[in-house]
Amino acid sequence: MSNLINSDDGSRFFKLWLALVLLVSATHAWALVICGLAPRMEIAFLAAPGSIMPMAVLSGFFVNQQDMTWVFRWFSYIDFLSYSWQALANAGFDGMTFSGGMYRTGEQILTERLHLPASGLRAYWINIGVLCGFVIFLRLLGIFLVARKLNR
Repeated sequence: MSNLINSDDGSRFFKLWLALVLLVSATHAWALVICGLAPRMEIAFLAAPGSIMPMAVLSGFFVNQQDMTWVFRWFSYIDFLSYSWQALANAGFDGMTFSGGMYRTGEQILTERLHLPASGLRAYWINIGVLCGFVIFLRLLGIFLVARKLNR
């Protein structure tokens, strides 16, 4: 079992917290879109979890995106769970060093084990920016769809 060598000043906690808040906000906005599209509330209750499961499977959490077949890999570009997974992984492992074990640094885990395309602070903020874009777009789309449904 590896031991953590370095300590952190709280910035890792803030980066993880920010990524989780954006993940929850994007998921809530996605559920609002599903509710706006569904003809009845019962269908919305079934469609929301049913639509999140394929997104979770294809986000790169269970299988690395580079190990997916090309047929499914494109989906990771339009999946907000993929960007949140990458942001959480970058926030959690960037700058870490370990004693013992197969991997000595967090960057090795990100690039060799998780096969993430880029690591570091820049990749984290790119993923956070994309997540903010998803939150704003999905929230506006959901508000538009629900308002349209209420005006009928």
